[in-house]
Amino acid sequence: MTKRWMLLSRAVPPVCLDATFARRIAVIAFALVSWGSAAKADDAQDYVAQVSKTFEHLFIGRHFAPQGGACGAVPGRCELLLQKLSSSDFSFVSPLERSTRPDMPMLRRIQMRCRKVRTFADEFDHVPANPTEGFAVYLMPVKGQKIYVLRAEDYVSEIRKTDILSDGLFIAVAYPGCHVMKAVPITKSHNSPYEPSTPKPELRWLSEPIVLDGKAFILSMYALNGMSPNPPHYLLQLMSLAGFAGSGGEAYTFAAK
Repeated sequence: MTKRWMLLSRAVPPVCLDATFARRIAVIAFALVSWGSAAKADDAQDYVAQVSKTFEHLFIGRHFAPQGGACGAVPGRCELLLQKLSSSDFSFVSPLERSTRPDMPMLRRIQMRCRKVRTFADEFDHVPANPTEGFAVYLMPVKGQKIYVLRAEDYVSEIRKTDILSDGLFIAVAYPGCHVMKAVPITKSHNSPYEPSTPKPELRWLSEPIVLDGKAFILSMYALNGMSPNPPHYLLQLMSLAGFAGSGGEAYTFAAK
């Protein structure tokens, strides 16, 4: 060791963290991570509780019956589905991320990997449109496949910015293979001017991913004639996200007054 190094080592004493201080830093870091996880869990529970409340409001007291779609393909299939819905033998899925803008970190990662979902832009009657709100990313808890469901609402015309051309879309993506299923539309029910006692708009329609029998579905409920003076007819649709690879899924439709 040279004399110069000896002089430097004496002039600059080594920096050591007190063991107690280091433990406190570790405890604080753990607490912050735990608090973040707990906050996310609480948010997920609140979300599921809210959509469950809306489902009960729309479903209970109405007698839904098979209307069409795949109900005639397998005898008794739709009756079994209705029974499971009546007994709440299914689960809603809370989103991993929600935002008023389509720049969520999870969505960006999926779009970087899957070119087919790099944008939510779509066309309705050959008019280009872009969504403006209600962005969300869900991960469906089903076995054997990793399915992300992307959500966007209120598609506005690029030509006339005030024209809403669609209430919204779900786009289901099998990851990491990037197989994209045909988009599932969102249909909203708006308050009727003829019904002053009509509940809040958020209680008149529902479109959410669910897991039923271990399989992924999009559940949609809405008033079919909510803007007429007559009592609304309600439609319930279940779109299966099975049979991916571009083949789409089965659609089950039920109706009630």
